[in-house]
Amino acid sequence: MDKPPCSDCDGRCCRWILLPYNEGQEEIMRLRGCLVVQYSGEKRFFAFKRACSELSPMGRCKIYAHRPKFCREFPFDDGQFCKLLKELEKAAEKNQYFISFP
Repeated sequence: MDKPPCSDCDGRCCRWILLPYNEGQEEIMRLRGCLVVQYSGEKRFFAFKRACSELSPMGRCKIYAHRPKFCREFPFDDGQFCKLLKELEKAAEKNQYFISFP
């Protein structure tokens, strides 16, 4: 039997907030600790590390049965977003400001 896609996850998708990119805000967002992500060479967004308030210390959703639609539909891209979040974790550890993915 196949495992559910998130069964081995630590809730990484619940630890990052993605915001629309606005060139005029780049400096202030960098000072606030955001990373700039260029996705697939064309789309940019800001990534800010902040855990969801419903994430338990064990990395599990406290409201799983009643979670929002966005969370219920995740993962929606064959794991690419999960891979991106792993890269964000690495970039944050290295104090990088900009990453390009994939």
